[in-house]
Amino acid sequence: MLALGLAIFSYSASVVVEEAPKAKDHIVLFASWKTAHNKTYESDEASTKAFSAFVVNDKKIDAHNQRLSVSWWMGHNEFSDLSAEEFKALQRYNAAQSDIELNVLEEHVFSKNEVLPEVSHEKCRLNVKNQKKCGSCWAFSAVGALEGQLCGQQLSEEDLTACSTSDGCDGGSFVSAFAWVHKHGIASESSYPYTSGHTPVSSTDSCQSSKESKTIASDGGSVSVRGESALKSAVSKRPVSIAVDATCLQSYRGGIIKDTSCYKSLDHAVLAVGYGSGYWQVKNSWGATWGESGYFRVESGKGILGVGKQGAYPTSVRSQLASPSYSKVSADFYGSDQTCSDKNGHLDSPTGICFRGFQHYVCSPDGKTITITTYNDKGCEGGVKNTEVHNAGACEQNKPGTDYVVATCK
Repeated sequence: MLALGLAIFSYSASVVVEEAPKAKDHIVLFASWKTAHNKTYESDEASTKAFSAFVVNDKKIDAHNQRLSVSWWMGHNEFSDLSAEEFKALQRYNAAQSDIELNVLEEHVFSKNEVLPEVSHEKCRLNVKNQKKCGSCWAFSAVGALEGQLCGQQLSEEDLTACSTSDGCDGGSFVSAFAWVHKHGIASESSYPYTSGHTPVSSTDSCQSSKESKTIASDGGSVSVRGESALKSAVSKRPVSIAVDATCLQSYRGGIIKDTSCYKSLDHAVLAVGYGSGYWQVKNSWGATWGESGYFRVESGKGILGVGKQGAYPTSVRSQLASPSYSKVSADFYGSDQTCSDKNGHLDSPTGICFRGFQHYVCSPDGKTITITTYNDKGCEGGVKNTEVHNAGACEQNKPGTDYVVATCK
């Protein structure tokens, strides 16, 4: 019996009792989060409400990230103090209005046999912007599509939010934004910076006509994009404004969203800028600290988030700015000779003018780059066929299978 007792004692002594995990101190976490995101509240009641939402979201984040084989993960961001209902209320894209508008547009035509490479419009990747506490996602999406074709100029979301016929911070559509720019043009971001949504309560600032009238770009209308196959064809040439369900984006941190449960209704406008093997790359308008440096990825081909249901891109986008220092582009063409030693053509084109009915050549203000935009067989009033940015004086191919060119600004 003594031996048995010693054996039992020896076994018991070897057992390691694991301590239960310590409960999170949400008060400390919330205080740290408020400091990181510069959050203040008008009353104790508002602070208590925000804290309750923060705790719920923290538990939701932990539960999601602990799932097996998770393809995307969650984390805290500026929306962590909002309930799901409050976050939903911030999304003001007008899907019903957009559906009506898209139905009367010319539709993007593509070939089912089209072979498309993986693409991301890196050369025209502009700063990620932030719509703040304003339902102006539609304006940011539209401006992103315009900027992507101009490849260098930054345009004014405030012009669209405050001055167009939309409802400003209370909602709108990228199709109506393109129609406004076609009729009225759009100002630069520097001359008409974004101010709506910066107050605690979502509000649209009044239109400042003196700034709105200083337009620097325009478009020729827009083309609708329906379905993910059409979207891939369209995105291969330029960024495309699309609508999504933002529900699963509230706490998105990174990865590829693959959850089919993430789509119920379209409520947010974003910009499809590229695609890879099985996913879309999308630019958001919630600042560069959100998601993957302001971007997110979503699985393609399955309608996740509602991708492919509503989309459009502007046509005949053109700059109205004359370069302050350069008025002409001079270009020499060299066939398929990548050494650029056997010239077979030459042109001189005014910068920003439709040349020979189907191309625009635009010098950057410093003359270091030239943006060459080629349009389809309808000419400069039709859709964009290809956009490339060339380094001035360098021997570069306009696109695979075409001539090499050396372009300079004069």
